[in-house]
Amino acid sequence: MQRTMCYGPYPVYNVTIDKGGNVKYYGEMFVYKSGEHHWRITEKKVKQLNDVIEDFGFRSFVYISS
Repeated sequence: MQRTMCYGPYPVYNVTIDKGGNVKYYGEMFVYKSGEHHWRITEKKVKQLNDVIEDFGFRSFVYISS
């Protein structure tokens, strides 16, 4: 997931989580932690995250900017 820059003091970051639970985070601006950070989440948390993504229908989500 990535949040890019826009007008105002909004967070700019990128976070990637692989199937093994390895998290890679890079915070750029207006974030609690700047720079690159790595950690691991449990298999249970990966499954919960995948379930939320599926329930939301994220894969079919289309963003239309005005």
